Amino acid sequence: MAGTHTEISIVVPSSARAGDTVNVEAKIKNLSGSDLGMNPSGQAGPTALWFGSAPKYASPGQTLSWDDSFIMPNEDVSVTVYSWYLGLDGVWHPDDNVEKIVSLGVIAPAGCVPVVAGAATLIAIVAIALVRVLF
Repeated sequence: MAGTHTEISIVVPSSARAGDTVNVEAKIKNLSGSDLGMNPSGQAGPTALWFGSAPKYASPGQTLSWDDSFIMPNEDVSVTVYSWYLGLDGVWHPDDNVEKIVSLGVIAPAGCVPVVAGAATLIAIVAIALVRVLF
């Protein structure tokens, strides 16, 4: 759903592991008939997203993007981003928003990696033994 002057979308992964850096790209399209100052802000759980706090100016129909990130906690995170535009009155006005969920990624059960590594080592040992026997 678009705002009056802007339309915002975000690009985030559908899942991430706890401790991962999660990149958030905010894209704002100028829906107005004139050049427009635009800027996003948002939240990723308790973390504020400021996207560098640098406004950009877009021509009518132009889409601009900003980047920010957060560290994935040990739970799903709701990422909400708002678009703001600079009005003729010189004041920043909220206009549109979007929300996406980043799910906590599944971590392999303890012991899975050593089992795979152990199997690979065993195969290598058997292969070396066969080479010695055959040659």
